[in-house]
Amino acid sequence: MEKQDITKDIATNKLIFFAEQASRFQAAQTESRHLREYLVRAGECLLGFGPVADENISRLVALYGEFMGATCALYNRLEREMLCSVGQWQVPADFKPVDKPQGHICYDVIRLKSDDPFIVRDLQDSIYAKTDPNVKQYKLQTYIGLAIKFGPAYIGSLCVVFQKDFIPSEEDIRFMRIIASAIAVEENHRQMQLKLQESNERDKLISETVKDYVFTVRIHDGKPQETSHGPTCIAVTGYSPKEFTDDPDLWIKMVHEDDRELVRKHASLILSGQRVRPIEHRIIRKDAAVRWVRNTTVLHLGKDESLLSYTGLIQDITENKNKEDLLYTSEEKYRALVETLPASTYIASLDEDSATIYVSPQINSILSFSPQEIIEDFGFWHKHIHPDDRQRVQKELNYSHVTGNPFHSEYRMLDHEGNIVWIYDTATVMRDISGNPLCMHGVMFDITERKRIEDELSKRQQEFQVILDSVPAMIFYKDRENRMIRINKTFAEAMGLSKEQIEGKTCFDLWPQQAERYWCDDKGVIESCQPKTGIIEPLMTAKGQIWIQTDKVPYRNEEGNIVGVIGFALDITERKNAEGKLESLNKELIRTNKRLSQLTLRDPHTGLYNHRFMQDIIEAEFYRAKRYGHPFSVMMIDVDYFKSINDVYGHSFGDLVLKQLARQLKMMVRQYDIVVRFGGEEFMIISPGIDRLQSLKLAQRLLDAINLYNFGDKNHTVKLKLSIAVVSYPEDKIIKGMDLVETADQILNKVKEFGGNNVYSSLDTKKKTSSRKPKIDITVLKDRIEKLTKRTHQSLVEAVFAFAKTIELKDQYTGEHVEKTVQYATEIARALKLPDEEIDRIKQAAILHDLGKIGIPERILVKKSKLTREEFEEIKKHPQIGVDILRPIKLLHNIIPIVLYHHERWDGRGYPNGLKGEEIPIGARVVAIADVYQALTSNRPYRKSYLEEKALKIIESGSGAQFDPAVVAKFVQIIRQKKKDKIADK
Repeated sequence: MEKQDITKDIATNKLIFFAEQASRFQAAQTESRHLREYLVRAGECLLGFGPVADENISRLVALYGEFMGATCALYNRLEREMLCSVGQWQVPADFKPVDKPQGHICYDVIRLKSDDPFIVRDLQDSIYAKTDPNVKQYKLQTYIGLAIKFGPAYIGSLCVVFQKDFIPSEEDIRFMRIIASAIAVEENHRQMQLKLQESNERDKLISETVKDYVFTVRIHDGKPQETSHGPTCIAVTGYSPKEFTDDPDLWIKMVHEDDRELVRKHASLILSGQRVRPIEHRIIRKDAAVRWVRNTTVLHLGKDESLLSYTGLIQDITENKNKEDLLYTSEEKYRALVETLPASTYIASLDEDSATIYVSPQINSILSFSPQEIIEDFGFWHKHIHPDDRQRVQKELNYSHVTGNPFHSEYRMLDHEGNIVWIYDTATVMRDISGNPLCMHGVMFDITERKRIEDELSKRQQEFQVILDSVPAMIFYKDRENRMIRINKTFAEAMGLSKEQIEGKTCFDLWPQQAERYWCDDKGVIESCQPKTGIIEPLMTAKGQIWIQTDKVPYRNEEGNIVGVIGFALDITERKNAEGKLESLNKELIRTNKRLSQLTLRDPHTGLYNHRFMQDIIEAEFYRAKRYGHPFSVMMIDVDYFKSINDVYGHSFGDLVLKQLARQLKMMVRQYDIVVRFGGEEFMIISPGIDRLQSLKLAQRLLDAINLYNFGDKNHTVKLKLSIAVVSYPEDKIIKGMDLVETADQILNKVKEFGGNNVYSSLDTKKKTSSRKPKIDITVLKDRIEKLTKRTHQSLVEAVFAFAKTIELKDQYTGEHVEKTVQYATEIARALKLPDEEIDRIKQAAILHDLGKIGIPERILVKKSKLTREEFEEIKKHPQIGVDILRPIKLLHNIIPIVLYHHERWDGRGYPNGLKGEEIPIGARVVAIADVYQALTSNRPYRKSYLEEKALKIIESGSGAQFDPAVVAKFVQIIRQKKKDKIADK
């Protein structure tokens, strides 16, 4: 089929199919809306088809899979006895697209050769669960397939599969048939494209391989009438057939002027009807290039032996002529030697006896037999070949007869006198025009003298080998076929093998795993004609692996041609081992330097990144966040009253607590958050990718968790309070990364100022600032004095809170009691929806409510029996003592009423002043309930703790007498809601 026909058929088939589908689309107006929509999409799909059939098929498969809502859709085709998935939609990543067809459902669909759909439900219970590997692997439940027909043969199947039970509707099947028809059309296009491709490749092959051209001359009345030139004439001459037709004399004009007379004589002999031999002459191509051609002519004669026409074959033989010129030059150089060689040509039959048909007279000077004697004696060769060589030569000759390969052999013959003559015999099987073997045509050389020289050379080589074997280096010679031709003794000993086991073998025989590397080096030396030195590589021997350093040089024969590689190798195993040790030491040094470099960025005590690392990373992370518009947050954490821990327990204990806190922080933050020890008891968490709200949530989660955790060792444990400042970009106006640190430090001071153990952002500091009344007529000097005063008071506050921690030394219960009291008091205050300022005051007062116990004798605090009246009177003094401690500190004046009155009662029977009802500050009423409930639910020196429900009933029984009823109701609600939440979580 011509290329134009194939291309035309493809276009025609597509137009026909588009027309058919258009009519179907028009008829589908009564179909469901779903089907109409996909029919329209099918039309768009068809109109958008590209030139590659398999890509069009994949689009059709995807369209049908989407229409069916299937788990997966496929079109499988049988190719080279394999089932190949060429159209796929939503296939799993590990799906095997090519497999043996046996057992697959799609293969059965093709084999059934049915035009009806093939539907299998409950696949897991069918035989295909065992035969089709995809059924079990992908948990398939339903299969719907339709065979695709191309011409008379069924070549593939369209299918959809489901991981659920599915029953197709009539419109599903109808649409499946439409898609299947479209796929069949694309298969037809694919076959045409393949034929077109084959045609193009065939034309290309012809154009690339045919370099001769044929012309035909018709004769009338003994004169040329019409000449036709083949299309390949342009390849040889550069002229087109039309140019030859337009100018009948173009051919003779094109012939080189020195050869025109020869061509004219040749033409006149042809026109006279004489058969002529081919002639060789020069032509001048259209591009002015001079080329040699061979002109071969075949005559076509009529019945009366008159010339009707003749056909000429023009072959470009320029390359051959060039080679002949070179050969002629070479022959001139070696003519004297060649003329002295005793060579004889012969022709022998291909029968078992190889009877001689012809032998040249030179045979007489070789074997002292005349040609006639040899021709008449049918068994001459077998009789006169030396008995030791006869069987070998016969095998070689038989092999040449059978295969048609050239015959080359060296063997001994006995001359007329019985003397041994060495013969080199080379022959080729001659064939007729049809390729049938006719005879053997060969040449025999007397190489007796050469053999004598070779024997002498062999002795010299043996002497040379002795010299080579005495050299301590490993020496080898390999030919171009990678064979080890010769090695010295040192090489064999290094290998742990004998010379015979090595010589004649290739690198692939001796070192299969390393041969490719060796051969690559050898080819580089041979192709570049340059030596390659200093090659260091491993060599596997019978004794194990050794390291060698090799120099390789090209080896040239007498004609100067490179015929192999000579290598000189030294065993450098000991040196290599020493270098290996040195390399290991260098690597260890690099690792050590790397560890030291890391240590400069790490805090040696906690293992966290240090302040130096923070300065580098925060600018880089801020730049990334700013460039890509990502949020970025920094959290600064300070441990409240940490000085008191060092003062009470010692710095070693304080270091242990900091290390434990660092570990907890790393465990609780995200994997890609960066925890830094900022300095002393200050830490920083750098959190890329989270905004202020997310960072505040993380900070609150850290605060709540750390408040509950016990730090220390088996002898002492403490609970930590944290002040946390959160700064976020872009919420906070930040210009550079270190602005985050400076802003966080300012916010942290505010947290400290308002009692600590809290989480603040810039919003909280604005709120705190806005809640204060603005001061009028404040001068710059007063502002500075106020800041200095506030800073001094802040230091006092820190000292007081640290001082309060020392109570734990005198009364361990008090230390644990404070933690829970603060928690309950804060929860009650939030539930009552008190202002944030009031909640902060209550939290601070809850921390310091038992501060006055520092002035109570230790014997009373730790007494296990009931207190006496006098002892209880001492205890009742602790609120006043606490107030006396706090009074000098202006910043803590607003919590003094709460600390002083937290033991007052709702009915007026409390102490120290007997306040009643609303006279008691709300903060004191809140702390009172939190204080009592915590006391009831914890072990005391003189009794065990109450159960939670019992403690609540005691609190409820005191409502309206000891406690504010509204506060009691809210507290009971909080505790019982917590209990419900715990049950729900379980």
